[in-house]
Amino acid sequence: MFQKSFQAAKHVRTHTAIGEGQISVATVAVDLALKIFGDLQPCHVLILGAGEIGEKTARAFKSRGVGRMTVASRRFEHAQEIAAFFSAQPVPFESVADTLSEFDIAVCSTAAPEPVITHAMGASAIRRRAARPLFFIDLAMPRNIEPAVAHLPNVFLYNLDDLAKIAEENLALREAEIHRVRALLADKAAALWQQVEPRIGGNHAAG
Repeated sequence: MFQKSFQAAKHVRTHTAIGEGQISVATVAVDLALKIFGDLQPCHVLILGAGEIGEKTARAFKSRGVGRMTVASRRFEHAQEIAAFFSAQPVPFESVADTLSEFDIAVCSTAAPEPVITHAMGASAIRRRAARPLFFIDLAMPRNIEPAVAHLPNVFLYNLDDLAKIAEENLALREAEIHRVRALLADKAAALWQQVEPRIGGNHAAG
C-alpha cells in the first residue's frame, strides 16, 4: 500500500502542474535568478538588510547552490551574525555604493525611508560589468531601489508586489490542478482495490 501511494504521488507530480511554479516570495526570486543566469554557482549575491525577509531569501539562494554571498546592514554586528550563519562575507553598509558592480544579484530589504540604490548607482555598476546582467530584488516597503533603475540596459528589477503577483499566479495554477489530481488518484485507488479485494475476500473465505 505504501509503495503504491508513493508511486501515485510521483505519477501526479509528473503528469500534472500541481508542483509547478514557486509560491513564496523568496523562492520566486530564486526561480527568476535561475532564468536570468542559468546556474547560480558562479553568482555573487548581496543581501542588503539583515531582517527576516532578507534571511529567508538568503536561505533560498543558499539552498539552490549560489557560489558567494555578502551581507550588509546598517548595524555591522548584525551583518556579521547573518554572514556567519550563511558562511558569507559581512561588509559595511557604506561600502555598497562603491562595490555594487561586483554583485550579480542584490536583495534589498532595509527599513530605510528612502531608496538605498539610486539610478546613478545602478548606472555606474552596470557600466563596470562588461555586459553581465545585474538582478535587483526589492523586498522593502517603502522601496529600497529607485524604479528608474529598471530602465537601465541589462538590469532586471523586481519588487515585492511583482514577486507576490507571480507567487499568487503560481498558487492559482496549482489550485486549478486539484480536480485533475483527485481524478488521477481516484483511478489509482480503484485499480489498487481491484488487486487487493480478491486477496481480502480469499482470506475471509479461508477463515
